[in-house]
Amino acid sequence: MPLLDLPSELLDQVVWESIPEDFENLILSCRTLHEYGKPYIDQHTARKRQFHTMRIDACSDMSWLANFAIEPRIPFYANIVNLRGHVEIESEDDSEDDSTEGEYERVKQLVKALIKQSPYLAIKGIDTDFWVDMILSELGDGDGYACRSLFLGIFYLTLFPNVTNLTLPWHAPGRVFHHDHERATNQYELVLNAIAQKSRSKHNRRALGKLKCLTYTLLTNYKIYQPLQFLLPFLILPELEELRATSLTAIKFHQEFKWTYPDIHSNLRTIELKSCCMDAVGISELLAHTPKLTTLKYQHASKHHGMEAYWDSGEFVTAIEKKVGGQLKHLAITVAIDAINGIKAGVTSMHRFTQLETLELDLPVFYGPSIESGEKAGIVDTPPIPGYAKWTVNATPPLCRILPASIREFTLFAHFLRNAAIDSKAMLLLYNGFRTARPLCLPNLRQNSVGFLVRSRGQYIPRYEEICDRLEAEGVEHRVFMTNFWR
Repeated sequence: MPLLDLPSELLDQVVWESIPEDFENLILSCRTLHEYGKPYIDQHTARKRQFHTMRIDACSDMSWLANFAIEPRIPFYANIVNLRGHVEIESEDDSEDDSTEGEYERVKQLVKALIKQSPYLAIKGIDTDFWVDMILSELGDGDGYACRSLFLGIFYLTLFPNVTNLTLPWHAPGRVFHHDHERATNQYELVLNAIAQKSRSKHNRRALGKLKCLTYTLLTNYKIYQPLQFLLPFLILPELEELRATSLTAIKFHQEFKWTYPDIHSNLRTIELKSCCMDAVGISELLAHTPKLTTLKYQHASKHHGMEAYWDSGEFVTAIEKKVGGQLKHLAITVAIDAINGIKAGVTSMHRFTQLETLELDLPVFYGPSIESGEKAGIVDTPPIPGYAKWTVNATPPLCRILPASIREFTLFAHFLRNAAIDSKAMLLLYNGFRTARPLCLPNLRQNSVGFLVRSRGQYIPRYEEICDRLEAEGVEHRVFMTNFWR
């Protein structure tokens, strides 16, 4: 039956159901449908302008959820959602706004109904009463078991089917401050998994089904961190291409990361991790499931109780090589200033990065014995295997023997760790004979520079003038950058 032959009330319903995703295309398809759409055009236009970008304070009052309960289509308009910002929402309810107890109860009942009617809470094992209690508590109406907006933030995620750019709300590490920790953890994990699974269905309005860029921002602080495992359900979202996150951990035997979706890989193309604490095992488990990854930026930092205070940068880079060395085009491996005590083993070869075009590395990643020697510096202080001498800075190989031949742009960041007491001689050795060897070893290199990172102007850099003379003689650009503790 042709669409236009439907009764008028059904045609009106078709137009209404098309709002907002297909509304404009539908009413422009013919004069008849345009006439049916006229009553909705002004409202649709106003909502597009107002709700394209939403910044919601995760600890705000109930006005957002109450308006979503009154008009569930409002969140459908959102393409950019920041659950860490705040902007007032103008109520579409014409009733008089007051702060009476009766009005507050009316709003609370709307919010309760919205929570209990959610299809993401209507699955086996989900306790909707528990979610109501937790969300109302986080909104300031409860018994004090607030979870720092974790449950409220997760519930918000279930409401946005058209968001493409999302910033998550949790400033704290995501710990559940609740008298029943195991129960609370089980509840939010069930809902996050439901979001992940439903996002891969063919339903047009599946939550986060169109998400392309995810930003997860915690403070870059020694005591603040979140296990990467918490974000796993987001990593299998079907359209997700970019992940930017801070203060994540993935450490064997401590903050372990396991990929629990054996038949699903991630579509991530770009991963940027700042002030994160991961070892070779953790990064391997992640990269084993990112077959489309082309850009990886990782900044290492030790976390509370000395997690990875002595970092094995050699094993870490080798793990990246094994998993995605043949596909990465852009790579950065850096270390937050004064965020570690030393390097267990250093980087001595990157030749298996066959497609790499741009590369950024930190001086500390080279400052340690080779992984082939079996030696591990630091607290363990494992001696080298027979045939290898104990490492000293004099064993630092030149860059032309380390870097892959494919790179076009290379930047070395030089800062000198206070605790590790890195010798400036490492810099001189890295660039020894660079100009002569460059045409043969690095034929594609077009831009090459060194950035000295300092906290204040005039900060002493060991052997600075000697290093600069060497760099200039080898044809390497250099400059000094102001930076802070956590870069």
